[in-house]
Amino acid sequence: MSIKNLSIGKKIYVLASLLVLIFTLCIVWLVFTLNDRVHETAEKKLSAAVDTSWGIIDYYSRQAGSALTEEQAQSAAKEAIRNLRHSSNDYFWINDTLPRMIMHPAKPELEGKDMSNTKDPDGLFVFQEFVKAASGQGNGYAYYQWPKPGEEQPQPKVAYLKNIRNGIGSSAAASTSMIWKKRSTVSFTQP
Repeated sequence: MSIKNLSIGKKIYVLASLLVLIFTLCIVWLVFTLNDRVHETAEKKLSAAVDTSWGIIDYYSRQAGSALTEEQAQSAAKEAIRNLRHSSNDYFWINDTLPRMIMHPAKPELEGKDMSNTKDPDGLFVFQEFVKAASGQGNGYAYYQWPKPGEEQPQPKVAYLKNIRNGIGSSAAASTSMIWKKRSTVSFTQP
């Protein structure tokens, strides 16, 4: 059966179906392209925010031994970062490479605790993943689940981690943002 033998009604139906198919494929392509761009933008914002926190740690690191003792410099850096926020309520924390929690503004009860066995609902050893992300090139991203401040239910998050080696210790500083766990799904939520 060739297209010439189809009635005008069937030809219109075939043409309309092809147009709908092409339109649908274009929309799917646009959604995936948009997801990738939103993802890349969020990652760039995270890395810039962490670079800001690194500047604070670097400043106090340079003060250690001259204007401040190492302990005073560490304490001042922790408190400055504890109060630092980006993108509304997103926060920074500091863990070392053991991984032990050095400072967490939303869950101060974790400070000083060994976090190496902390898993998310998917079974990911979250803080081991953080250390691994920051170890290779000195920085990296990690995708995981963690509760928003004041909530119990874990949410998909991404963290940008930076391994900081300086005069006040070796630690990984990180920032979290509520974005998406998989590149194909997008959900923005404020913590």
